[in-house]
Amino acid sequence: MRGGLQSGGEMKGRDMLAKFIRIILFLSVRLAFIVWPFTLAAALFIYLKYF
Repeated sequence: MRGGLQSGGEMKGRDMLAKFIRIILFLSVRLAFIVWPFTLAAALFIYLKYF
């Protein structure tokens, strides 16, 4: 009985972790889409200024 509960809790924890990772990946992709033009502009500015 106790072993069954333990494995159930482990499964639940793994499920939560998977959900958490999925949310982080989703947010980082959204953030990358928002941020990349600024990063590109900054890189271009530095490139033109120093090279």
